[in-house]
Amino acid sequence: MIAPLDEYLEDADMDDVLDSIKQQGTYDGKMYAFGFSESNVGIYYNKKMFKEAGISEAEIPTLEKPWTWSEFNQIAEKLQKKYDGPVFDMQIANKDEMLTYGYTPFVWSNGGNVVNEDGKKAEGYFDSKETIEAFEFIQNLVKKDYVPISPIEKGFETEKYPMYLSGSWTMADLEENYKDVDYGILPYPVSDKTKKLVSPTGSWQLGMTTSTKEKEASAEFIKFATNTESSKIISLSNSVLPIRNSTIELIKDDVNDGMKMLMEQNQISGQARPVVVAYPQVSRAFQQAIQDISYFEENPDVSKVLKARTKEMQQAIDNSIK
Repeated sequence: MIAPLDEYLEDADMDDVLDSIKQQGTYDGKMYAFGFSESNVGIYYNKKMFKEAGISEAEIPTLEKPWTWSEFNQIAEKLQKKYDGPVFDMQIANKDEMLTYGYTPFVWSNGGNVVNEDGKKAEGYFDSKETIEAFEFIQNLVKKDYVPISPIEKGFETEKYPMYLSGSWTMADLEENYKDVDYGILPYPVSDKTKKLVSPTGSWQLGMTTSTKEKEASAEFIKFATNTESSKIISLSNSVLPIRNSTIELIKDDVNDGMKMLMEQNQISGQARPVVVAYPQVSRAFQQAIQDISYFEENPDVSKVLKARTKEMQQAIDNSIK
């Protein structure tokens, strides 16, 4: 078991720590784990392919004015007409945590959720009208052939697709192996209904066990590994995002535009995945729901899919808290 850290963090300047880091490490009002790096996702876009499709710089979204889902669909349609095929590798073929990580912001932007605030109820949340609408938006991207179910490997990097949903780790690959690709990173599109920008977060965390005999030493190491200077070293050496506002201010002139955009997006819109006792089962049900709706001919009714997967989530949660 891991021990709460709160009593050891009183001098750790927690007001400087990103909200997303505190969210992911907190359960039942207590902080049990402290993330030592952060992550975020955006939409990589090929500047040359956008220009060739007639998309002007004036049409490119910003953090202050992201595309709505409707506007995103219009851009995807324009790209599809130019390139005669799918245009957005959304990593929908992934059968892993990337689906939960990368797709929950669409749900949150529309006012939906996976579970309630205390993580004990999926029913009424994952099968809500708002969540259904978000999944319908995703399904329609596949229906209209904007998003490929089985994408070409390295399709963005080899300029087969003009858009790609991914995180900061992709920049290192592009800059080392695909130097000719002129790319930028766009913020998440937002629900037409709420206009709320939300982006995903989460990374590795540090904690200490309840059985350790060296609680003070363990806590000191956790504070050292998560201070401003340590966050700077970790971020710059590993292409990961900082966990503190002070570190972002410290390195913002030392990183490229893509990393800067992701850091800023994380600051203003980052949201941690839900803290749930049955998280592996809940996340797996979310992933399977995405897989289900991507096969829209077999599963045209999104609400039916989500009701079935919600039952799986709720059963796993109930079994875990008995």
